[in-house]
Amino acid sequence: MYSSREQSKMRFIAHDSRLFANMAPPQRETLFRLVYKTCKQEDFQYICSINEDALLSFQSLMSEEEFEEIISENIILELNDDAPSSKLLGIQVDIDLEDKSKASDDIS
Repeated sequence: MYSSREQSKMRFIAHDSRLFANMAPPQRETLFRLVYKTCKQEDFQYICSINEDALLSFQSLMSEEEFEEIISENIILELNDDAPSSKLLGIQVDIDLEDKSKASDDIS
């Protein structure tokens, strides 16, 4: 634990897309404005995964220039499912979520 005089050497915070799932567009817009301002002032990195529809949900709440500066210019990696190479691990991962025999074996 750090005292009030010490500063962590970790200079980032990360979330996944679930943070934004039940958030209204105005709150998303406010969050990204605050994150952008804080990261610039504190030399801090914000890492998040967010679905395109969640990003676009607040685009109209910003000017084109603001959205470009705060959002578009700060996208480092865009993941898609158009090819395995554009996925997070760079490969296709297939998991059988419907194999109920394994689940029932675990119960007995």
